[in-house]
Amino acid sequence: MRMAIQAAVVAVTAMVTSTALAQNESAYQKVAVQKRKYVLANELKLSVGVLPLDPYEKGYSASLSFTRHFNQYWAWEIVSASAALLADTDLKDQLVDVFGQSPDNFAAPRLVFTTGVELTPFYGKWAFLNDGIVRHSFLVGGYAGVIFGDREEFSGGDGPTTLGDVRPSVGPGLGYRVFLSQNWSARLDWRTLLSFRFEQVPEEGDDLDVVMLINLSLSWNFGADV
Repeated sequence: MRMAIQAAVVAVTAMVTSTALAQNESAYQKVAVQKRKYVLANELKLSVGVLPLDPYEKGYSASLSFTRHFNQYWAWEIVSASAALLADTDLKDQLVDVFGQSPDNFAAPRLVFTTGVELTPFYGKWAFLNDGIVRHSFLVGGYAGVIFGDREEFSGGDGPTTLGDVRPSVGPGLGYRVFLSQNWSARLDWRTLLSFRFEQVPEEGDDLDVVMLINLSLSWNFGADV
């Protein structure tokens, strides 16, 4: 009788232990093993960057943006404003001086205003020289806005005519963030905006320009409940 009771107790104990282990394993499969150290809330970002436009023009940009982070995954970049300084390459200058015509009809961006949604699915940390921890994250985003620009059109021997325009734009983006502290981080962003240019003359058709922005940013995070 005593042997039977002992066997029953062992069986029940083993069943309870296996159930608890299964529950713990299931819990670890659903959540991260370690919480993120830094919490983002309100992000003010100052950026400098380049615009690799085409072989005939190059650009440099300065940007200011504000982002609201709802949780550790989702954020809304409420507004981003960029100003571009453009310069002609030597190739374009030669074509204009020698042949008197523009190499293309690319609409040069001057001001860019966008808003967008950002998702941060990847977060991790690296060991730096076995002496420090670098925490970083990757993000993807979708953005839409308007581009204020101008373009040069050549008409015979009268020289170029500069026309201003406003173009809607939309496109994806990728970002990489390195956390410096709870309040500061550095970001590298790449965005490609498809810019729709509507011609004044309907029969000429509409054009689609691709505007690429590559920014290096310093971000200030404030208002986080840590």
